[in-house]
Order: sequence, then C-alpha cells, then structure tokens
Amino acid sequence: MSSEPSSATLEQRLASLEAGHEMGDDFDLRSWVWMIVLGIVIPVVLLGIGWWYA
Repeated sequence: MSSEPSSATLEQRLASLEAGHEMGDDFDLRSWVWMIVLGIVIPVVLLGIGWWYA
C-alpha cells in the first residue's frame, strides 16, 4: 500500500488551502490575554521581585 495520497485528494486539499476555507481568526481574546500575561505581566513581576531583593 502506498503512503502517498492520491493526486485527486492532494489537489482537493491544495485547493482548499488556497481558498482559505478553514482559516480562523489569528488571535482571539484568550490568545491576547495569554500573550499579555506571559510577555508583560510575569516578566514585570519577576523584575520587581529581583529589584526588591537586590
């Protein structure tokens, strides 16, 4: 049995990707919250702790 997809299936998948049918929003609210928490809040807290105990 071949591990390669058939050309018809491959063409359908490529056409679907090019049309963008399965594209969702890049960033939803949950993503923004996590980016802000992990990228701003935690580093600021760690810097504050380090500055306080230095």
